[in-house]
Amino acid sequence: MPLEISNIILTNAVAYYAPYGTPLPPDTLAVNGTWPIAWNRLGFTGAPLNFGYEYTTLEADVQESLAPVNIFKTKETLSLETSLMEFDLGIVTATWEGSANTTAAAAGVPSVQVFNIGGRNALTKRTWAFEGGWVNTAGVELPIRVIIWRAAPSGGSGIEFSKEKFIGFPVKLMALADLSKPMGERFFQIRKVLAPGL
Repeated sequence: MPLEISNIILTNAVAYYAPYGTPLPPDTLAVNGTWPIAWNRLGFTGAPLNFGYEYTTLEADVQESLAPVNIFKTKETLSLETSLMEFDLGIVTATWEGSANTTAAAAGVPSVQVFNIGGRNALTKRTWAFEGGWVNTAGVELPIRVIIWRAAPSGGSGIEFSKEKFIGFPVKLMALADLSKPMGERFFQIRKVLAPGL
């Protein structure tokens, strides 16, 4: 494969989520374009997207060999972390569960946004996507999209109120297997558009 300097990429990532099973945006959709109506943009983030794919293995050792003769995956995990910078309690429900309600202002009554959480063990499974961009050798900016077919919030963390830092809501997601997909395609997908359509 020829070496391509354009494959050295620097990009941020924009997060989107939709109900589980929502069709993907078309590959013709430009970077920073308007995603289909079912997709919601997560919001401004204050930390890079940390995308970690790991797996454990089991090695087959036999008496006739010093080295293993075979190896298999026994577990795979995909975790994603970032920090949500917008103090919008409605957005937090996508990553922390819970519920948010906003009351409208009225005579003598202020408008209030309230977030409630606690006591519910079920976690909502959604389809998540992260979009970045790159510029090909022809100078055209094209999308790179990571699709996590099925993911849920995973673990919590603290919120720091400080005079030296902006408030950030930690975002932690864990991918789950999508058994509706073919074997070998059940976890996540990376789509890098190489050239616009003719």
